[in-house]
This record gives sequence, C-alpha cells and structure tokens, in this order.
Amino acid sequence: MIRNKRGGVKVATAIRGFGLGLVVIGLVASGAARAAKPLPSVAPSADKAAELSRCLQQAEQAPEAALQTAQNWEQHGGGDSARLCQAISRFDRGDYQIAAQLFEAIATQTKDPIGAAGLWDRAGWAWLQGEQHDKAQQAYNRAVARQPNDPDLLIDRAFALAAAEKYWDAIDDLTRAATIAPQRFEPWLYRAAAQRALGNFAQARDDIAQALKRAPDNADTLLLYGNLQAASGDRAEAAAAWRRVIAVSPNSDNARTATGNLARMAADKE
Repeated sequence: MIRNKRGGVKVATAIRGFGLGLVVIGLVASGAARAAKPLPSVAPSADKAAELSRCLQQAEQAPEAALQTAQNWEQHGGGDSARLCQAISRFDRGDYQIAAQLFEAIATQTKDPIGAAGLWDRAGWAWLQGEQHDKAQQAYNRAVARQPNDPDLLIDRAFALAAAEKYWDAIDDLTRAATIAPQRFEPWLYRAAAQRALGNFAQARDDIAQALKRAPDNADTLLLYGNLQAASGDRAEAAAAWRRVIAVSPNSDNARTATGNLARMAADKE
C-alpha cells in the first residue's frame, strides 16, 4: 500500500527493500515538508496573529498545554485563531479525526479561497493520518476546487488517491502538477512510484529519469532510481545510486535502506 505525506510522522509508508530482484518505493513524504508549509491566515488582527504564533509554538513542544491554552483563548474571544491552534494541537496529540473536523469547520467559514484551500488541505492530511481515505479525498477535492492550479494541493491529493490504491487517478494529478510546475521534481518522483506500483516499469524508469534531471542529489529520487535499476537487472547502476544516497543523506532512513540493499546485493553474489 502506498500512503502519504507531511506531518510529524511519515505517512507515506515506503516499501523499500532489495529482495528477489524486486524493489518498491512508496509515495514517500517527509514530515518536515508539511510542517514547513505556511498555515492559512485566519487572524484578523496583529494581536491575534501574535497570540496564534505563541500558541502554535507551544503546540510543537507541549500539545496538551497548547490545547488548554487555545480552549481558554476561545472562551475569551479568540475566534478562528484559537480554533486553529486547537486543531494543530489535536493533530500533534494524534487526535486526527477531531483535528480534521476542526480544520473543516474553520474552512467552511473562510471566504478567502487561498486560506480555505489551505485549511481543507490540512483537513485532508489529518483524515489521511487517521486512515480515513474517503474523507481525506473529499477534503482534498474541496482544496483543489478552490485552488485548482496549486501543484502542492494536487500532489497532496495524489497521496490520498494512492493510499486508496487509485494509482491512475494519482498519476493524473501528478501529471497536472508536473505541467503546472515543470521545474519541480516531486511530481515525477511520485509518478514513478505510482507507475512502479502498477507494474509499469518502463514508464517508472522514464519518470524517475525526469526527477533525477531536476534533483540529481535528492535521496528519495536516488533510492527509487537504484531500486528500479535493481529490478531491471542493472546491479552496478543500482549500487552506485544507493551509495550516492548514503553520501548525500548519511544519517537518514534512506541511507539505512540503501545500506541494507547493498548488503543484500553483496550476499546474493555469494
């Protein structure tokens, strides 16, 4: 199963291994990516914006305390800013369903299409973390409806579609994202993963080649490239790619996977 992207934990579980000549990678997404994405603005004043910033900083360190802070703030007129901090705190606590419902409630009241899209996007991510795939797709549909040319939203929806094993639909969104943002490597990387999941090895290799042109030192891209080369029987090229993963990202999960792949390849020769 391919799952998804961004948040404190990896949601897109990757099936990364070297065995029986077949290696697969999922639609990988790091938690850092979503965490770095700006929050939708719901604060109508500088004072509320500053209070929201403090509440969100607290949520990163102590979500229980931040939730209490946000609930008290809402009782004293914090409005959507306080509710947004509650949603983030709930998410960080692992209360994904409640977080998703809070994001959706704020989104329905937000008239700015960019802000609303961001909130529906976060609701989709929360539903996906809670493995509510249908609800995740519905939230992402609403996000994309408000900002149809946002490549990040299309990529996010592709993860939800892939989580439900709707790989062709995911490929459609990733193709659109690549057209809108041709310099980005992510649509090509994730499309290669989806093609691999469908057993379309030739297309997967073509797509990963496009990703490598745009991000030659990206560890996810190199790992999948090595996996695909191994699956096609080019052990030397696969080994070179995995060594490059270790060089560019030495202390990562990718490096550990690449190290394991190299060890299994060496054992296969014996």
